[in-house]
Amino acid sequence: DCALLLCEPCTKMHRRIPATVDHEVIPQETIKARGNRDLFQPRKHCSKHKSQELAFYCETCRTMICTACTVVDHRPGKGHNTVELPSVALAKKENLQRFMQQLN
Repeated sequence: DCALLLCEPCTKMHRRIPATVDHEVIPQETIKARGNRDLFQPRKHCSKHKSQELAFYCETCRTMICTACTVVDHRPGKGHNTVELPSVALAKKENLQRFMQQLN
């Protein structure tokens, strides 16, 4: 969650601190084996609900929101249309690819 490279003693301490105890810690070997630095990206958290990760997109408001926001401020059926972020990201990617093809 913090996107930090930590030595073993610091990793152990990171797992004990109350504020970071629920963070996902990925061993450096796993990152190297996958050859994927995307795992090393910090997760985005809600500005209103600091402990909540952004997981949805409100199409009505055109903003990323957390689970708590879907219940409190962006309730589906109350003028808001919320969609899971991965599906929105895929749709946006496909739209960009179509646009790029039209340019060529």
